[in-house]
Formats: sequence, structure tokens, C-alpha cells
Amino acid sequence: MVVAVAVGPQACLGWFAQRGMDIGNLSATRITLLQTALAIIGGLWALYLYQTSRTGQTTVSTVPNCWLAQSLVDDFWVFVVRTKVTNVSKVLCRSVRAKITVMDATIRDPNTGQFALPAFAEQDLWAVLNPPSEDLDPEFELEPGEVVTSEAAFLLSRRSLLAVRVAIDGKQGPFRREFEWNTLFFVDTAALTPQAHGLPQPG
Repeated sequence: MVVAVAVGPQACLGWFAQRGMDIGNLSATRITLLQTALAIIGGLWALYLYQTSRTGQTTVSTVPNCWLAQSLVDDFWVFVVRTKVTNVSKVLCRSVRAKITVMDATIRDPNTGQFALPAFAEQDLWAVLNPPSEDLDPEFELEPGEVVTSEAAFLLSRRSLLAVRVAIDGKQGPFRREFEWNTLFFVDTAALTPQAHGLPQPG
């Protein structure tokens, strides 16, 4: 049998007042022991928060590598970016997304003289690893210490200075806090030696 008891504001205030009187009636020794116990509990809780919010942060290492391939189809250049992504932390990464953005680094802001970096191409780094499938788990995970290497290819109409950004984001740890890591580097494709040739255009 379940009995429902309605507790009003007066009853709650009375309960807290009674507990205060009980504490006031305790001896000095018991109060000291109670304070010590509360301090220990508070210290353990602070240590737990430190471990989960500091050392429990995700750390992702990204090591990009790129090369240029000359295609004989429509005189395009194929710019390939290979990236090795490593979860170097002790925290499980969930819902991990990886994106490579290629930007034009030849354009500067006329007012500041800084790079404007307009983006002209973007690809999902996991696209070749996660082909569309109904049976595929959409939540891409990285176990602690796990390494994933993937590539993305971009067609270039000319060889010039590019800026490449590798962006990794997802959720970390048991509380699924969001994290984000970015790596930006510049590549002068005009200085790269073509590594391969594409297939000739059929006649």
C-alpha cells in the first residue's frame, strides 16, 4: 500500500530548524568530527571533479600529409590530404566528426593586409570510411589510443598557395561534453612535385 503525504513549506522549514537545533546540541567533539567528515567528503568531490574535467579531457593528435597528382583529364590537379587522427587521451570519443577545408591563401584583406582565406572546398574525412549504409552505426567512436587514417582529394584548376584546416569535434567521456580540435597549415602547391599521373582522357 502506498501512502501519499503532503509536505508543506512550514513542515520543511520546521524540519531544517529542528536539524539546526540538533547540531547545536552536539558536543564540541562531535561537531569537530562532523566538520572533518564534511571536509573529507568535499575534498573527494573536488578531486572527482578535477579528474573528470581536467585530466579527463579529450586530446586528439592530427598528423596531416599532402601531395599533388597531375590529371590528364581536363587539365586538373588532384590535391590529396591524408590525415592520421589519434585519440591520445584516456577518454572515449563519441560522435566524432572530421572535416577538411581547403582555402585560398593568395587573397589578402585590403584594409588589414591579413589573409582572407576564403574556403572553396570541403570534405568529410570519414566519407571513405563510412559509406552510406542502413546497417552502419552513425556514431563514429575513437577508443583511447585508437588511430584512424583517411584521405580526401580535391580538384584544383591551378597551382597556388593554399590553407588547409583539419577540424575534429565530438563528445567526450561519460558526461558527453563537446570538444573541438583544429589544425591549420599552408601548402604551396606550385612548389610540390607531382607524384602521379591520371588516366588519359578517352578519345
